[in-house]
Amino acid sequence: MRYSNGKKVELGDKVDLGDGDTAIIVGIIDENLYSEEYPKSDWEYLKSGLLMLTRDSTLLHYPKIEDEIKLISRKSQVN
Repeated sequence: MRYSNGKKVELGDKVDLGDGDTAIIVGIIDENLYSEEYPKSDWEYLKSGLLMLTRDSTLLHYPKIEDEIKLISRKSQVN
């Protein structure tokens, strides 16, 4: 799965959802990648898309990546 700029979506990415909202990628269902806190066994029924945890701890599922989702930073870049 890739952002609109062509960069690959990775677990732990911090993303801009638009309107000042941000989230962390906690699951990439298409690639069977899940964080420890959100295991495959709980979410694989969704079949495709992304799981994202917002600043206010809301868990979102996007069936496909939307153009407005922009990469802010990689997990490895966060202090």
